[in-house]
Amino acid sequence: MTPRREDKIFIAEITFENLKTDKVPFLDFSPTYDDTFIDWFEERISEARALVLVETMIGEGKNITKAVYKSMKELRPMLLPLEGYVKRAVDLTVPVENFGIKAVRDKIDSKDAEGLDLKLAIVVTNINNNLTALTDKGYKAADFIIFKDQRIKIRTLNLSQKLQDEDQAVIVAANNVILDALDVATRDILDAGKRIFKYTNEAKLHEYTYDRLLKRIRHDNNSAPDVPPVE
Repeated sequence: MTPRREDKIFIAEITFENLKTDKVPFLDFSPTYDDTFIDWFEERISEARALVLVETMIGEGKNITKAVYKSMKELRPMLLPLEGYVKRAVDLTVPVENFGIKAVRDKIDSKDAEGLDLKLAIVVTNINNNLTALTDKGYKAADFIIFKDQRIKIRTLNLSQKLQDEDQAVIVAANNVILDALDVATRDILDAGKRIFKYTNEAKLHEYTYDRLLKRIRHDNNSAPDVPPVE
């Protein structure tokens, strides 16, 4: 059974969740699978999702520039509660005024997508460095994931503006390189998982078997009820 492009992303997402759950035995197997690797793998998944979205938009003739500005504005409702947690947090590694939120808002106002990405990088670093202090005041790890995904979406959309006039086949080929690289990383994790759990946990072993995951995805997709489109 040959995996389709969307299958590769779904399998990567399942593998990512399993890797987070099984981080301790993975780290015991190899220091490769530390938090830095997990964050890197999460970013590659988000990048792949965004690339496929952009590819679809270009194929449908949609305006990427408008999508960039819309995605930038979607940061605003994420920034407002984050700012509240930053102001309430104790013992931050940087002063509140240097956390970077105002600079992000300024870049949104000026519609400067490239500058925005640089300012978002500062905010993401500051959240990472102060995550415990922020979550103590109510900030949720899930909201941080959404925030990072939005950054990758904006970056990908912005980089894709120049591709709008390219041949669709060129775009698909370029995206396939990234999707294939994601698939290689996924298969590496699955290989490690099989070596970790083969003789200790049969249920876990199945969670790290590519063909089983692929069959599960195909079955779930085929059995899902049709949902009418939202007008």
